[in-house]
Amino acid sequence: QLYRSFSSEGNPTLRTTFAVLQAVGIQLLATKAKTVEG
Repeated sequence: QLYRSFSSEGNPTLRTTFAVLQAVGIQLLATKAKTVEG
């Protein structure tokens, strides 16, 4: 499944990507961007 998802004909979903990252011990976090007032 993993090889197929990331092959040239594959279509990895966000769920698949997060599962792979979790399997290798990587946590991806998102934070709100700081806005510039001016």
